[in-house]
Amino acid sequence: MTETTLAGERSDLTDLVDYPRETLDIELKEWVDLKDRVAQAKLAKHIAALANHGGGYLVFGFCDDQSVAPTRPSDLTHFSRDAFSGIVKRYLTPTFQCDVVMVAANSNLVYPVIRVPSHGATPIAAKADGPSDAKGHPQGVKSGTYYVRKPGPESAPITGVEEWQPLIRRCVISDRDNLLADIARAIQPRSDPVVPAAEARLESWHDESSARW
Repeated sequence: MTETTLAGERSDLTDLVDYPRETLDIELKEWVDLKDRVAQAKLAKHIAALANHGGGYLVFGFCDDQSVAPTRPSDLTHFSRDAFSGIVKRYLTPTFQCDVVMVAANSNLVYPVIRVPSHGATPIAAKADGPSDAKGHPQGVKSGTYYVRKPGPESAPITGVEEWQPLIRRCVISDRDNLLADIARAIQPRSDPVVPAAEARLESWHDESSARW
């Protein structure tokens, strides 16, 4: 479901559009054509990196220098949950759901903010290449690659063991409840079930004793 925050309403997201900034948790994007496959592939890379970082936000309508992006579109309906679900399904695995929130700034202008959830027990990988450039190289995202957020900030492929460690740790923590449930079932004492034949003999003895009495 798409949410809308009205001007003046207190929200944990209003700071994202009143005081735009780029961090490891936040990626600012200018206005893009979501029907363009190259733009979709580039967004898929950022979505994967934010998910593998533990979650974050894509904020549209701002330049890298935090200034308001020019050529603001008059219609923002194409910034929908279905549009971003399509990007995730096309380029990433395992699939997951992003939420789209329309956040009103103090200027009364509304900006699309994409909530990217954290990965679960499995890290997010690219499952398809982005469109090829003139030299045949994939643009935006490359199949089989795991992206993370790095200082800069930027979304980039994992290149070292030290970048895997926090990701693997979050995967284990995410699956902790399932692991603990499995362990509990394994060590829980088992009660012996009643043997059907013994139950039948006991019932017969009861009936015969009752008749004799």
